[in-house]
Amino acid sequence: MRILHVGLFHKLGSGQRAQLEYERAAAQSLEGAIWETHTLTPEPVRTDDGPRVPAWARRFQLAKLYTWLHIRRQAAQYDAILMRSISPDPFAALMAPLIPNLFTVHHSKEIEEISLVTKGPRLALTLFLEGGFKRWAFRRLRGVIGVTDEIAQYEAERFPRARVVATYPNGIDIESVGIAAEPSDQPAPLRAVFVCSVFYAWHGLDRLLAALEALPADGTIPVRVDLVGRIEDDQRAQVEALAARGIVVVHGDLSDAEMLDVFREARVAIASLALDRNGLRQASTLKVRQYLAAGLPVYSTHIDAGLPRDFPYYHCDDSGFSIERMVAFHDALGDRRRASVREAARPYVDKHSIMESLVAQLGEANLSDSARKTTQGDHRQRR
Repeated sequence: MRILHVGLFHKLGSGQRAQLEYERAAAQSLEGAIWETHTLTPEPVRTDDGPRVPAWARRFQLAKLYTWLHIRRQAAQYDAILMRSISPDPFAALMAPLIPNLFTVHHSKEIEEISLVTKGPRLALTLFLEGGFKRWAFRRLRGVIGVTDEIAQYEAERFPRARVVATYPNGIDIESVGIAAEPSDQPAPLRAVFVCSVFYAWHGLDRLLAALEALPADGTIPVRVDLVGRIEDDQRAQVEALAARGIVVVHGDLSDAEMLDVFREARVAIASLALDRNGLRQASTLKVRQYLAAGLPVYSTHIDAGLPRDFPYYHCDDSGFSIERMVAFHDALGDRRRASVREAARPYVDKHSIMESLVAQLGEANLSDSARKTTQGDHRQRR
């Protein structure tokens, strides 16, 4: 089976770049499938051997058209074309019906995300393009693929004619992630770490900051948080005030080696705290997998769709963020050794295993379609 995964990115973030690199590395050892990944971006630097976006398509709207043209040229060479969903997409109606083996890949509930990040007069047009217009454009869509079951089912309801509904959680090459050294025998406060490329609204940094601000100024500090990534301007004053109190430590962007130095003293890692703002209850984030591979237990407020609900080193707090419950989660863990966390996570976060599962789902869809076409042909002959 031949598969092509195409993604257009306005600008590749470090997490997206890492995910693509994991995918390409894992594809080399797939059995029974040839998997290629083409990354398109107007940026001059790419991370694969896909086509370079030409000068005429450097504006992002034209890059969307170029992405469709590239897919159209390649489609006949593959059994399945996986296209990372583009929102909004004015060219879908023209191009999508021409690609019979098209599967769209979704990382969010696009309507909810657009409503959160788009403001002003553009919102109505964007919602139209992503709503009824795209539903009509994708009337011949072969299938939808979500990074979680929740997203896959959401997209299946939006595009009811899609014959295949599959999941493709994020995964990593666990051996490429360094394991953090064991922490020192430090007394309180508990050291936590929160990492994001950029702390957007759905990461919920404001919820963490509010809880930290509520700590008594003259009392014992139960937790100290290392923040790694870019802080938005509207939260900078809050962060600086907490840093002055010794409650947070701000690191900015770090290299992998520098990150491991921060992880060394961390006893727990914090994942996204406000995915509900995107209408999501589940996620499958790359950062959680990197935390676990480094040996850090993870506290969050969303279900991780790629982990068992009883996985001991990932805690979903259904009641929302709480410093006290985060500390209690850590304290209740029996074996906190870095290697124990990493090995417990390995079966659920390995990129190769995740890709093999998706290939199997796509292979079953191909067999089902072949059987259906054979049955239809027999019926026509009988007539």
